[in-house]
Amino acid sequence: FHKMGGEESHKNLSANEFCSMFAQMDQPYYNPGDAVSGNIYLNVNQTYPCYLLELKIKGVEKVQWEEIQNVNVQAQAQAGEGDQQVSANVNVNEQIKILHKDKKTAFGMVVPIFQFPGNSCFPGQYQFPFSFQLPDFCPGTFYYEDHVHRAKVRYSFEAKLKSAAHGVKDQKFKSRLIIRQKPKNITVNQRVSAQESLCVCCVPKGSSHLEGYFERDAYLPGETANVMINADNSEGQLGIESFEIRLFQKINFRTKEGHVKALDREVAVQRFPGVPAGQKTTETLALQLNDTRPPQGIKYEFNEFSGYVQPTVFGGLIECSYHLVVNPYFEGSCTCCSGRPILNMPLFIFAPQIPNYGKMMQPANWSPKIYECNNFVVSTNVSMDVNINMPNMQVNMGGPAMNVNMGGPAMQVNMGPTMEVNMGVPQMEVNVEQKQDMDMNMGMNMGNMNMQMEGEVETHTTTTYHYESHGPDGDVEVDQQWSSQNKQFRGQLFNFSFL
Repeated sequence: FHKMGGEESHKNLSANEFCSMFAQMDQPYYNPGDAVSGNIYLNVNQTYPCYLLELKIKGVEKVQWEEIQNVNVQAQAQAGEGDQQVSANVNVNEQIKILHKDKKTAFGMVVPIFQFPGNSCFPGQYQFPFSFQLPDFCPGTFYYEDHVHRAKVRYSFEAKLKSAAHGVKDQKFKSRLIIRQKPKNITVNQRVSAQESLCVCCVPKGSSHLEGYFERDAYLPGETANVMINADNSEGQLGIESFEIRLFQKINFRTKEGHVKALDREVAVQRFPGVPAGQKTTETLALQLNDTRPPQGIKYEFNEFSGYVQPTVFGGLIECSYHLVVNPYFEGSCTCCSGRPILNMPLFIFAPQIPNYGKMMQPANWSPKIYECNNFVVSTNVSMDVNINMPNMQVNMGGPAMNVNMGGPAMQVNMGPTMEVNMGVPQMEVNVEQKQDMDMNMGMNMGNMNMQMEGEVETHTTTTYHYESHGPDGDVEVDQQWSSQNKQFRGQLFNFSFL
């Protein structure tokens, strides 16, 4: 397969000695609540030892920023020389850099698409359609980064062929899913008006009335926003020399711990001719939605987006909104006592699609076997997907043994945000804060209550274990927290004995 443009097309195409893989959604972008459809394509050259084709879909919201804080610290100061030297503790003002960051999962799941009989995918061409419905409430795709702040809402999908042979790597293909923020409280052609009395040196000079609205209810970055202005200066004795329009951006960053940061800045400004005294007119003020005053160290997710403004977003950790101000400037050497009819208009900006989004360029004689569409529901619950690379797992609970036969090389466990295990003796509660995919080997022995894990971790997770035991020997309550951000881990999660 070859991609016709698209996101990093030379890197995204997945191919090896066995086969090539490609996956793509049917549309370049979607809205919350939409039905999403797409396909996974395989062009297999020789038999590939694999047992499963799966699709991972996830959406994550991340925020990070730095703050400089002044703190008072005690230091020892010395004065004098020899026997006359004295020391004393003094307060010194120092600056420290504090990093705030957080992560929130919008949704995430791993879906089995097709299981290959005999753990083999034979030479041929294959097409696996899939479809799912997006949640009604998920923030739109977003990216902002400068020398202090970094925030993003990113959705991705990854098709993976799970290898069934030692030494043969999984085959993967990963790409982006663009979701546009759902507008709220936006009315098409919503009109904003203002009227003010005019005066010069406290001498009345009539009044002026302005009304404005956007030609459309939403725009894309880089597009031209047309502002329709109805200017009624028929009762005004002062001419409007010019109209000035300014576009302002407001970004709010927050963490679940309650830390907040607001970024307010002017994005663009432009002037237009005004209206003479005693007249009224309708004008179109055109403003291109580019960032003409970017902050220091601004970065863009794609080179094609250089100079673009960021899209509107309403997330749990990130909010970005825009408003446009139309300000008339009147004639007169002294208008300090005169009001001005100023318009303040909210502006909604959609996320752009991936640059050069295109369909695949099919291989020669492309005639794939098309399988039945796999329909599934995206879960918005934080979940934990565990692949245990062993056909059987034995769990010894300090009593009768329990054997779990997985009937295959992998097991997927969806824990949701909380799992409770009640064995009639001690009780263990596991709270998983973030979504986590891992390959691991796990052993558990509850005679001494210890647990061993080893394997690979793909992303960061924090898990809190809460253990309670109530018996004749007294009550025991233990909390243990384990965090892992490394690619590999091996060791003991917790180990304690019953009292």
